[in-house]
Amino acid sequence: MNFEEEVRAHRDLDGFLAQASILLDEKAATLDEVLRRMLTHVVVEGRESWDVDEIMNSLFTDAGRKEINVHLLSETIQGVTATSTGIHYQQSWLCILSNVRNLQRRHVCITRLERPQNWGVNCCEARYVILILAPPRTKSTKTAIEVGRTFATMFSDISFRQKLLETKNEEEFKQELINHRQQLSVISDKPVIEEKRRNPVLLPKYLCLFENLCIYFFRFGKGVYDDLRRRLPLYPSDFTDGIIGNDRSLLKYTTTAIFLYIAILLPAIAFGSLNDESTRGEIDVQKTIVGQSIGGVIYALFAGSPLVIPLTTAPLAIFISVIRGICDDYDLDFDAFYACIGLWNSLFLILGGLFNVSLLMKLFKRSTEEVIALFISIAFVGDAVKGTIKSDPYLNDKIREVVSDCALPVSVLILSFIGSYLFIDIQRMNALSAVGLGFLLALLIFIDQNIVISLTHVPEHKLLKGTAFHWDLMLTGFINILMSCLGLPWMHAAFPHSSLHARQLAKVEQQVENGHLYTTIVSVKETRLTSLVANILIGLSMFMLPIPLQWIPKPVLYGLFLYIAATSLDGNQMVDRMTLLLKEQTSYPPTHYIRRVPQRKVHYFTGLQIIQLIILCAFGMYPLPYMKMVFPLLMILLVPVRTSLLPRMIEAKYLDILDSQYM
Repeated sequence: MNFEEEVRAHRDLDGFLAQASILLDEKAATLDEVLRRMLTHVVVEGRESWDVDEIMNSLFTDAGRKEINVHLLSETIQGVTATSTGIHYQQSWLCILSNVRNLQRRHVCITRLERPQNWGVNCCEARYVILILAPPRTKSTKTAIEVGRTFATMFSDISFRQKLLETKNEEEFKQELINHRQQLSVISDKPVIEEKRRNPVLLPKYLCLFENLCIYFFRFGKGVYDDLRRRLPLYPSDFTDGIIGNDRSLLKYTTTAIFLYIAILLPAIAFGSLNDESTRGEIDVQKTIVGQSIGGVIYALFAGSPLVIPLTTAPLAIFISVIRGICDDYDLDFDAFYACIGLWNSLFLILGGLFNVSLLMKLFKRSTEEVIALFISIAFVGDAVKGTIKSDPYLNDKIREVVSDCALPVSVLILSFIGSYLFIDIQRMNALSAVGLGFLLALLIFIDQNIVISLTHVPEHKLLKGTAFHWDLMLTGFINILMSCLGLPWMHAAFPHSSLHARQLAKVEQQVENGHLYTTIVSVKETRLTSLVANILIGLSMFMLPIPLQWIPKPVLYGLFLYIAATSLDGNQMVDRMTLLLKEQTSYPPTHYIRRVPQRKVHYFTGLQIIQLIILCAFGMYPLPYMKMVFPLLMILLVPVRTSLLPRMIEAKYLDILDSQYM
């Protein structure tokens, strides 16, 4: 039901919400017992003289022969979610309708059960029952089914049901009903991007996309302007959500801040040790921690996507080591050359934000992102496993080399080739000589930044405040200007820390669909406080150097890598499809691709992804530098492989289902 257009919906809610009969924490287990308790409650509360047994008979229909009797509800409304992946029942609520003879006015009774009940295939975890009774002769806009549509629209919101679950008494329950009614009546002002076509001629999909991208590239600053216009009105709520009001989440904020502090600090120490070794003390652990604190605080305060966590990563550490090697080979001043590269990089990032270059990320499909994410997870696992078999109790050259590969090197390894051939004749440091390196660094940060934001804002996380790709890219450029001038390590959005941050702030509920248990995110607190506090604590950690931070044993670091790798696999559809290869067909979950794509095609698609992953791992983790140089080219080839090669092996209609956006 559209509350913005239908007047009767507002009148129904205004008339019923304050007067609705409410039963909280009902202990009855069967549907018959619950309905009988509800009818009795309405009779007592409304001082009605009904025959409860007669109304119970009207609620059910008995079909079949006398010896095979089927006891079914006569008229119900149940929510379903229709997406490109199929139809899913909302099994936690049920709306029951009935037209009752001799009834003078409509009645609404809402019951919240003490614990979920299993009442059938599509109602495996019923928690709310809405009973609506109406006279048989009434206006078409006042019938039981119209009132039921109104209340069903309210209860179809999973976050609203979660809020009702947290209420403690009838007054709070009714207040949440009223608050949600007010939210539904507010017309949402969502930004709409108009895709104008200059002619009505039908073009291939990739040409249409290229045409639209070219149009947006020439709209200087429009993406940044739209991002700020959308996010600035919500800025105060980034600090007040979970702090002010009834839905406080202080404990969740505290645990999340502690989690981020540990998850950020230990990799910062590892990469700081790597930088210290490769630059011979020019960038050490202290500078890495200071840079993380400064950049993290700035990003937490001003980013359009506050759940995204910026870090200095392993590809950046490799990049810095290559710069140190170039400086040694050509007798360049490291600090000056480092600053020049960082400033050129920041210039390219800022220009990328102003010219809406982030729109190019539309070329990256879900399968490409899944392969990249799984490669990062495998790298984390590989580092942890390799590290546990080392005998030296302190970080040495071998360990640092392993740690340096624990994230995704996208284009930084090209620098070995660039440094060997492009700068052969350079005799002295020149600012323009840093342009090429700055561009490659900007390319690395651009790809990582946008992929991480995309993975953080997947629909499963149910984030409501939107993204700000263009502004966040510009902000990353500004932060790296500061990092370059101060001689601190660069940073960009990091995976899987950003996705884990969103999950730490999430409220979840478990749902049963066709016999399979799923964990669903109800809502996420989109706050800046957790990352802000965590990065402030990281800055204060400077006072714990060298003691007690040097007391942290290596297994703790390896355990963190394993934890990050394992948790990042959750929600990766490629991993889910890989597990199908180890299951019997009768155990396959009823996912959208199992229902709509032939099983053979599903396994073909998964196999092709596995081949891409194996090739990435072979070239990206092989110890020979010449093998690693090919890795960035393979990463670039993932896009044409998906857009040109896969459609020749699997029908496009099946690819669209398998590679559809996150649901």
